[in-house]
Amino acid sequence: MQAYIARKLNVPLGQVYGVVTFYSFFKTEPRGKHTIKFCLGTACYVAGVPQLIEKAKQMLNIDLGQTTPDGMITLEECRCVGACSQAPVIVVDEEVQGRLRPNKFPQILKKVQD
Repeated sequence: MQAYIARKLNVPLGQVYGVVTFYSFFKTEPRGKHTIKFCLGTACYVAGVPQLIEKAKQMLNIDLGQTTPDGMITLEECRCVGACSQAPVIVVDEEVQGRLRPNKFPQILKKVQD
Protein backbone atom coordinates (compact mmCIF):
# COMPACT_ATOMS: atom_id res chain seq x y z
CA MET A 1 0.00 0.00 0.00
CA GLN A 2 2.87 2.38 0.79
CA ALA A 3 4.40 1.81 -2.65
CA TYR A 4 1.03 2.50 -4.28
CA ILE A 5 0.63 5.75 -2.35
CA ALA A 6 4.18 6.82 -3.21
CA ARG A 7 3.52 6.21 -6.92
CA LYS A 8 0.19 8.05 -6.88
CA LEU A 9 1.67 11.04 -5.02
CA ASN A 10 4.87 10.90 -7.04
CA VAL A 11 7.04 10.96 -3.90
CA PRO A 12 9.81 8.61 -2.74
CA LEU A 13 8.71 5.48 -0.90
CA GLY A 14 10.95 6.49 2.01
CA GLN A 15 8.92 9.65 2.48
CA VAL A 16 5.68 7.69 2.76
CA TYR A 17 7.35 5.21 5.13
CA GLY A 18 8.57 8.11 7.27
CA VAL A 19 5.03 9.42 7.68
CA VAL A 20 3.61 5.96 8.40
CA THR A 21 6.18 5.19 11.08
CA PHE A 22 5.99 8.66 12.66
CA TYR A 23 2.25 8.76 13.37
CA SER A 24 0.90 6.19 15.84
CA PHE A 25 -2.47 5.86 14.11
CA PHE A 26 -0.86 4.27 11.04
CA LYS A 27 -0.18 0.55 11.42
CA THR A 28 2.03 -1.72 9.36
CA GLU A 29 0.71 -4.96 10.87
CA PRO A 30 -2.84 -6.30 10.76
CA ARG A 31 -4.93 -5.37 13.78
CA GLY A 32 -7.46 -7.51 15.56
CA LYS A 33 -11.20 -7.26 15.26
CA HIS A 34 -11.13 -5.70 18.75
CA THR A 35 -8.53 -3.36 20.23
CA ILE A 36 -7.73 -2.93 23.90
CA LYS A 37 -5.68 0.18 24.62
CA PHE A 38 -4.00 0.80 27.96
CA CYS A 39 -3.62 4.42 29.01
CA LEU A 40 -0.05 5.16 30.03
CA GLY A 41 -0.76 8.69 31.26
CA THR A 42 0.68 9.52 34.67
CA ALA A 43 -2.54 9.05 36.65
CA CYS A 44 -3.26 5.66 35.06
CA TYR A 45 0.32 4.51 35.42
CA VAL A 46 0.41 5.39 39.13
CA ALA A 47 -3.05 3.87 39.67
CA GLY A 48 -1.95 0.48 38.38
CA VAL A 49 -2.20 0.18 34.60
CA PRO A 50 1.10 -1.82 34.50
CA GLN A 51 -0.63 -4.60 36.46
CA LEU A 52 -3.55 -4.54 34.01
CA ILE A 53 -1.13 -4.85 31.12
CA GLU A 54 0.58 -7.82 32.75
CA LYS A 55 -2.78 -9.53 33.34
CA ALA A 56 -3.78 -8.99 29.69
CA LYS A 57 -0.44 -10.29 28.41
CA GLN A 58 -0.74 -13.33 30.66
CA MET A 59 -4.31 -14.12 29.63
CA LEU A 60 -3.84 -13.57 25.88
CA ASN A 61 -0.23 -14.74 25.62
CA ILE A 62 0.71 -11.71 23.52
CA ASP A 63 2.60 -8.48 24.16
CA LEU A 64 1.61 -4.86 23.60
CA GLY A 65 1.49 -4.14 19.89
CA GLN A 66 0.60 -7.74 19.05
CA THR A 67 -2.58 -9.44 17.92
CA THR A 68 -3.88 -12.80 19.07
CA PRO A 69 -3.27 -15.62 16.57
CA ASP A 70 -7.01 -15.81 15.83
CA GLY A 71 -6.99 -12.13 14.80
CA MET A 72 -9.56 -11.17 17.41
CA ILE A 73 -7.73 -8.89 19.87
CA THR A 74 -4.87 -6.39 19.58
CA LEU A 75 -3.25 -4.92 22.68
CA GLU A 76 -1.95 -1.37 22.42
CA GLU A 77 -0.70 1.41 24.62
CA CYS A 78 -1.91 4.98 24.36
CA ARG A 79 -1.24 8.27 26.05
CA CYS A 80 -3.67 10.14 28.27
CA VAL A 81 -7.28 9.65 27.18
CA GLY A 82 -8.57 12.45 29.43
CA ALA A 83 -10.27 10.26 32.02
CA CYS A 84 -7.72 10.71 34.80
CA SER A 85 -10.36 10.74 37.54
CA GLN A 86 -11.21 7.15 36.56
CA ALA A 87 -7.64 5.84 36.55
CA PRO A 88 -6.52 3.29 35.62
CA VAL A 89 -8.28 3.39 32.28
CA ILE A 90 -8.43 1.15 29.24
CA VAL A 91 -10.22 1.75 25.95
CA VAL A 92 -11.96 -1.32 24.56
CA ASP A 93 -12.64 -0.61 20.91
CA GLU A 94 -14.06 2.92 21.44
CA GLU A 95 -15.42 2.50 24.98
CA VAL A 96 -13.49 3.97 27.92
CA GLN A 97 -13.51 1.79 31.01
CA GLY A 98 -12.08 3.05 34.26
CA ARG A 99 -11.24 2.22 37.87
CA LEU A 100 -10.12 -1.22 36.79
CA ARG A 101 -8.22 -3.84 38.70
CA PRO A 102 -6.49 -6.91 37.27
CA ASN A 103 -9.13 -9.22 38.75
CA LYS A 104 -11.78 -7.46 36.59
CA PHE A 105 -9.90 -7.96 33.33
CA PRO A 106 -11.24 -11.51 32.71
CA GLN A 107 -14.80 -10.11 32.67
CA ILE A 108 -13.84 -7.44 30.16
CA LEU A 109 -12.09 -10.00 28.00
CA LYS A 110 -15.12 -12.30 28.11
CA LYS A 111 -17.35 -9.50 26.76
CA VAL A 112 -14.94 -8.86 23.89
CA GLN A 113 -14.63 -12.55 23.02
CA ASP A 114 -18.39 -13.22 22.98
